[in-house]
Amino acid sequence: MSNKSSQFKNKNGNATQIGNYLVSFEKGRFRSVKIAAVSGNWNIRYREDNPLFTFIYDLIKTEEGRNYLHVSIAAYYMVTNGVPDSEFFEDIYNARQRSFDRINKANGIVSEEEDDKILNEEKEKYKTLNNNTNDAKN
Repeated sequence: MSNKSSQFKNKNGNATQIGNYLVSFEKGRFRSVKIAAVSGNWNIRYREDNPLFTFIYDLIKTEEGRNYLHVSIAAYYMVTNGVPDSEFFEDIYNARQRSFDRINKANGIVSEEEDDKILNEEKEKYKTLNNNTNDAKN
């Protein structure tokens, strides 16, 4: 089967086929993206207030993005249809946490400990500034 995407009509408009999956954007109270297996045995949806909606919306626009999206969707499919065991779920959880850590680092998001350290440093600066201002008034 070719990995080239194609357009299909579904009940809500157009769907783009990526590998063995159909990706469609639906309107309603909230816009959403639905990803479904061509066979009809699996689907997943993300509303527009979920960061994955924007991720998918942006990736589907280019051939390179659709290739990346195909790999991502296949991974979601495998994870949700895999035979569950405790090691598997632990691996998934750890991979998810490493992904969040990378995203947070790239976005400049600091950890709780770093945040507390920064707050304490700023409090000290404020106290010192206030003391200097009060000394200057006296």
